[in-house]
Amino acid sequence: MNDGYLEIEEILKCFSRSACKNLAGKPKIFIFQACRGRSCEEGVFCDSTDSGSEISITDYLDFLLVYSTYEGKYSFKTKDDEHPEKNHGSFFIDELCSTLEQFSKKLNFLEILTIVNYRLAHFYLSCTDKKKTNRKKQMPCFTSRLTTEIKFDKPIDPFSTDDTKYFDERRQQSYILGLRKKKGKDPFEDKQIYNIQKSRIKFLYLVNTENNFGSRLNDCVSYLWSCVDKTDYQIKDLKSWSEGKLMDFLNKVAVQDCSNTDCLICFVACQGKGNDLCDKNGNWFLKQNIVEQFTGKACKDLRGKPKIFIFLMSSPPKKSWLSYVLPKKSCLSCVNVDSTDGNDFNMIPEHSDLLEVSITIQEIKQSEGVIEKFCNIFGSENSEDFISQLTKMNDELVRDFGFYSLSSKKLATFYLNSTLTETLILNNPK
Repeated sequence: MNDGYLEIEEILKCFSRSACKNLAGKPKIFIFQACRGRSCEEGVFCDSTDSGSEISITDYLDFLLVYSTYEGKYSFKTKDDEHPEKNHGSFFIDELCSTLEQFSKKLNFLEILTIVNYRLAHFYLSCTDKKKTNRKKQMPCFTSRLTTEIKFDKPIDPFSTDDTKYFDERRQQSYILGLRKKKGKDPFEDKQIYNIQKSRIKFLYLVNTENNFGSRLNDCVSYLWSCVDKTDYQIKDLKSWSEGKLMDFLNKVAVQDCSNTDCLICFVACQGKGNDLCDKNGNWFLKQNIVEQFTGKACKDLRGKPKIFIFLMSSPPKKSWLSYVLPKKSCLSCVNVDSTDGNDFNMIPEHSDLLEVSITIQEIKQSEGVIEKFCNIFGSENSEDFISQLTKMNDELVRDFGFYSLSSKKLATFYLNSTLTETLILNNPK
């Protein structure tokens, strides 16, 4: 593909439940090695020692979309100006293959992808003769609508070519130069766990019930507030907000109030459609605006720490769902660069360590189901990986509350988008 556009929907719709009934209920994995925009992922320095995709049609249950880079950003591949025939391919694809070879028998696929995120985020830095693309980062991400974990449960034999040897040599060189923290003898050294104390979890409760099931939704989400209030979390709330008031509130939290925070959880309940949220005045704005308040570039205190955004959205009444929920997503050809293999370990991508959970409901009963599930997660002592808990939650919502129903009357969906680089355990006994 030479600098052309390819709409991702054209690929996905071939494998939807309607188009491919033989794959219904089975996981469908799509891996995209391509640019997703025309800007670079900036690096930010992290003192810590520790988009997403918007495909919201109910036909796309059990889809896993794996992207080499964050929404709107460049994706890099190797370049040899003197010998173009010696280009060795994609840094992301090589790391994905290498990580699969190491962990395919021991870990589920989302755990493997999280390690890939960690390795690209920490050990890759572009090196070019152009200021626009020099010393830039790359942040892979994945979007999951899975209802069950994917486990291969068998080893993958190492595959060796001149190209894989090229990447292997660069990895060995980075160990010799001390660019990686450890010598890398044990691959599990890259399976990190976020260091989180319960008393250092900040929970933002942002609810707008205007034109959004009104008092019924307010009663429902109040139950979540009462559950969270029983924990040791640091809680702040804002209700019945306008966009301006919300952004002022978030900016104040990000700038002044995160120094004692190990993990941010931002719960937003309002009317929404696809990528957009509605404030109390009926004004629409991008939900990404909330996420950007806490990226590494905007909030230094949360660099290298997990940021969780939970969007509970009721779809707008008397509107065509399909006209909103499937924005055109295109893939572009990659940018050719060399790599310094992360010659500054403390530099990480600005969009690393994000988890966005987007839930769209059509009935108040579905909201009650969602709140019940989150109360069980936040209020329990379960030390399971949070992403695994969300995958199980999606399965329960499909089975018990009509999520992903192909009926036009129950357009409820659930998906997560992750750039997490470490395992996220909210109730870690450590």
